[in-house]
Amino acid sequence: CRTDVQCYRVFKNSERGTASTLVDYAWDDMVTFYLGCSFGLEHVLVSRGIPLRHREQGTNVPMFKTGVSVYPSGVFRGKLVVSMRPMPESHLAASVAASRPLSHA
Repeated sequence: CRTDVQCYRVFKNSERGTASTLVDYAWDDMVTFYLGCSFGLEHVLVSRGIPLRHREQGTNVPMFKTGVSVYPSGVFRGKLVVSMRPMPESHLAASVAASRPLSHA
């Protein structure tokens, strides 16, 4: 049973639901996705004093749909989406150091 996050989104027959555990779901035909969120990184960067342009401008983080296709499974398919945090080059080393503890995510 997977219990590594607080809540799971479960799609069954294209219907979305939620579950606090996956113990009641069969694993023989299950496909899982880990959808990460880069906003957790932002908290770390801001706490280190690293300026983020989109926050200064009061906008959402820039996101871009790439030309890279994700591996399709059933109704799940599409292009990989990435985000970007433009920042002054002088903050690059500090941002790499700040994000290093998150490398397991």
